Amino acid sequence: MPNVGNLQNLKQLSITNCAIKKVNLTEEVLPNLESLDLRQNQITTLWGLHSLIKLQTLSLSHNQVGKSMTICQKDTVMPKLLFPNLITLFLDHNDIRSLAGFNFENMPMLKYLFLQHNELQDINGVQSCVGLETLVVDHNKIQVITEEDFHSDNNIRSFFSEYNKIKFLNFVRRLTKIEKLFVSNNKVSDKDQIKNLGTLKRLKEITILGNPLCKRTNHYKLALQALVTLRRIDGHSVIPKDYLDD
Repeated sequence: MPNVGNLQNLKQLSITNCAIKKVNLTEEVLPNLESLDLRQNQITTLWGLHSLIKLQTLSLSHNQVGKSMTICQKDTVMPKLLFPNLITLFLDHNDIRSLAGFNFENMPMLKYLFLQHNELQDINGVQSCVGLETLVVDHNKIQVITEEDFHSDNNIRSFFSEYNKIKFLNFVRRLTKIEKLFVSNNKVSDKDQIKNLGTLKRLKEITILGNPLCKRTNHYKLALQALVTLRRIDGHSVIPKDYLDD
């Protein structure tokens, strides 16, 4: 039996590039663990990790989590709170096609969620994350995002959804606290979609370049007409009077 006494005070642990398929790390072994890096393995199940009650950061980038994140073993009752103190979760590069079954509603402290480079067609499943501040879904296959995909009292400050297939931006009206919005390289062709920015009084930065509408109109001017408080567009600082003055 290995001596685990030296692990009692461990706060950070990194086990990467080890071809790990299953993980069973419990609070009894790592009671004070706050950050766990399991990048670039072959993990499909997370049984045991949910008991790490002090865990704040979990990186599962480049694994095989797939369609749903398995927490409990068969015939085991799902705990009310899966990761009670988890703040940051990396699930990018996992071939995830759906968020159903991830039980984000049981992660009450989650603020930063990274889901880029997956196979998502929608983001249904994150609306229960009331405290979420940063959501990253770049490089997926998302075609439609609706207002209902976000909690009515959401705290989203930054939303990254570049390189998808999104045509409509009406969903942004639900993001009343957003400061940064990245929607470049999608399928937005109707210039009237930019008018949805008008309700986002805190928005300071946006990316639009790479959408069809950019080929036919001055999207800088459209964006500033919708929201004159914008300060960065497509990575460039802008002065409203330079675009709005005749």
